[in-house]
Amino acid sequence: MNRTAVMPAVASDPQSNEARVTFHSRTNPLAGLDELIRERTAGLVRLIADRRSLADVLIPARTPLDESEEEQLSHAAFSLVLSAMETALEKSPDPALTLRALRSAVALHAEEA
Repeated sequence: MNRTAVMPAVASDPQSNEARVTFHSRTNPLAGLDELIRERTAGLVRLIADRRSLADVLIPARTPLDESEEEQLSHAAFSLVLSAMETALEKSPDPALTLRALRSAVALHAEEA
């Protein structure tokens, strides 16, 4: 079977993440995309943490969170995991199977912790 990989459109800015993906795509397309996913995930976690901090400022009735930056990022990452889990369950043709797989992944990480 002959497969042709479809690569995402990328920006021409050499400083951009997408430019690095283009470089990696020539040698290892999956490595380039994996790198971009890691970078975008870290950026998304930072964005969620920033939103939490901004909510403390914008909502007067809210008690500001007294968290270190590490705690903020940890809570933001957990929030992202929950959102991803909800999306996985919504999109899955077999939510029960998806939930079992998620439980197995959590159990594996719990053993490693």
